[in-house]
Amino acid sequence: MESFDIEQAIVYAKLADLAFSSKETIQKDIRRYGFEYFKEISNEKTDVGLYIAEGHRSILICFKGSRSEKNFFSDVNLLFTEYPQVRRILFKPKVHSGFLSAYESIKNDVYSAIDELRRITGKILPTIEIVGYSLGAAIGGLLSFDMIQDRKETVHFTGFAVPRFGNRWFVRRYNSIVKNSWVIQNDKDIVGHLPPKALGYRHVNKIVLIDGSNRLIFSPNAFEKLGSTLESSIKLVELESLNEHLLSTYVSRLEAIKQLKKS
Repeated sequence: MESFDIEQAIVYAKLADLAFSSKETIQKDIRRYGFEYFKEISNEKTDVGLYIAEGHRSILICFKGSRSEKNFFSDVNLLFTEYPQVRRILFKPKVHSGFLSAYESIKNDVYSAIDELRRITGKILPTIEIVGYSLGAAIGGLLSFDMIQDRKETVHFTGFAVPRFGNRWFVRRYNSIVKNSWVIQNDKDIVGHLPPKALGYRHVNKIVLIDGSNRLIFSPNAFEKLGSTLESSIKLVELESLNEHLLSTYVSRLEAIKQLKKS
């Protein structure tokens, strides 16, 4: 597991925010982060969207978060589905049905785009950086898992406002193979507490919690998680949950922490 790099996390948050922009804006702005725009991919049925870019040493895959009624239906389809890539008789890895359907709607297109990029450039870039936000983070996590398990790729995953998307058996398998994985959560954002653990959902590693004092808490303990649950519940009651869920909030809080570290 690589050490957490707050400056890189801020860049990833801005790249994730860029996914909501037009193709022209992505093409123009992506260069400041050391990437060249390659392709946008979307699925009309599920409204999943992402863009792929080429860097000097890596390929970037960046997923959008929820943005439409179709995404909402993916979010609320809370039933578990046995994960098709991992077959077991007992202790079956299962994932969120809505997230899995959304992921499978673009999986083959993503694989084809990566192969096409490598064919065009003639380069096998050694690392694939997968970034996602909210629904896009859950999809990015599933893609990271498959990229490593099926294609033996070197993958770095960073997600913001990541919902839980698997049961304990899937999470154990994920954590055993996706070593470079960061789940960045604002303690006041309710999305990081959904779907509920009571339904059998668990978070993948490695959680980085931004607390109310603008501190980073790595792998928070039960007491710290409880505090985060209370904070996010208060914001939900105060109708401020949407603001806490915004990527701009994540960027501003991470930048505040960066400044505190410098002072």
